[in-house]
Amino acid sequence: MLCCKEGVDKGRRWRYSVEETTSIVIGRLRGCHLLLHDPKVSQSHCLLQIQKKSLSVVDMGSHGGTFVNGQAVVRVRELAEGDLLSLGNSSLSLTMETEPDAAAKRCSPTAKKKQDVPISTIEPPKVASTAKENRDSTSDTLVMPQDISQGKSAFLAACMFCGCETDSMRAEDVTSCPACETIADLWRNSMTEWQITGAPWYNNRYGIIVPASKDKSRNLIYITRRPQPQLRLSWLEEAEDCSHAHPYIYPLNSYRACQDYLVAELPYYPGIFLDKLKTPLTVLEAIAIILQIGKALAYGHSRWGAHGEICPHNIYQEASGKPYLVGYGLVRNRHFPEERWHTRDHLDAVYFAAPEVLAGETSQAAADIFALAASLFTLLTGSLIYQGETWAELQREAGDFAPTLERFRHPWLRNFFAVALARQPDSRHSDIAHFVDSLALVYSACRGQKQEMLVAEESAF
Repeated sequence: MLCCKEGVDKGRRWRYSVEETTSIVIGRLRGCHLLLHDPKVSQSHCLLQIQKKSLSVVDMGSHGGTFVNGQAVVRVRELAEGDLLSLGNSSLSLTMETEPDAAAKRCSPTAKKKQDVPISTIEPPKVASTAKENRDSTSDTLVMPQDISQGKSAFLAACMFCGCETDSMRAEDVTSCPACETIADLWRNSMTEWQITGAPWYNNRYGIIVPASKDKSRNLIYITRRPQPQLRLSWLEEAEDCSHAHPYIYPLNSYRACQDYLVAELPYYPGIFLDKLKTPLTVLEAIAIILQIGKALAYGHSRWGAHGEICPHNIYQEASGKPYLVGYGLVRNRHFPEERWHTRDHLDAVYFAAPEVLAGETSQAAADIFALAASLFTLLTGSLIYQGETWAELQREAGDFAPTLERFRHPWLRNFFAVALARQPDSRHSDIAHFVDSLALVYSACRGQKQEMLVAEESAF
């Protein structure tokens, strides 16, 4: 059981059954399993993962961080009886109930009617356009959420598909913003068997991934944002059949064309995309992840060709630490449109694209090598290889691109990036297997070295 000790929701309690629950998303976004109305809490703040009656917490890239008993959560932290979970201005205390205790409470004359609430049965709370008293489904406490930004009582409503908060979300029973209305129509007309059970995991101009359940089965649903009447269905079929064959490629369970949009079902693995990490990885941790993704990419190149969109938001790390390459079967040989990019802070794939791709060529294996090296560059330095804000600026950078490698103090790191980030495709590693072998040598050379002897802090320049 979780009880809110401090914050807007003080006094509220949430009780979950270990046998019926595998994960709990805590956040401010409507659709989270545990919804907090604290404006300092991120939309998808943290994830509680239950495995064989053990409980751990994963920070999901929140702005303010997640703390257990005053200590910041670095990736994953196990929880115990009596721990205090702090996020934003709110604090949640954890109580582990044994089966006899829980049974006694359910049979008690003063017990609430709804003690255990399986996640699969939680309905998204409705949006109230005026201040109303709203009864917590698992407590007798009455709550009055406050919209601090507008200075009036109202729910902080958000689009179920992209997570944005707009004035249009203030209306009664609205579940999507105007930008997502097409996807919402598709969901209402063709996805009625699925119920959204959490905040969006992934969202960009091409598609979204939302957690959903059907018949007690938890999955991730990917939907393209644009119609694709010329879907490569035969290639998708091969990807669906083979994505389970490699341990570091995120599986694609099934797909279908729905009203000219692609709808794909993926398994549900609690974790985080690398572009959402708040705690920097060490040099060896980052290299180890890219080595595993490189092996996955080598397999993908041998079966399906280029991935076409390698970047941190397509590299996923399960709560256990296992990385996955996401996107095979969903993207392929993408061209980038000539437009202004507004998602730099979210590490859009264009900032990891090879110079020839920015010049208009189709992604090939050499472009994937460049993009994977650019992803490693960002993980190690916290910087992007391109600095442009407009398409024209990016193209100018790409035309005479030369990587800035001064921060890499170890010669093997500098030499590796000089090859992998070469402007001309023929000057890079001959194939992804060569890339992996070279990076493995770098890993061996860096072992035992102090962090500051490998990569210099940005303030040193």
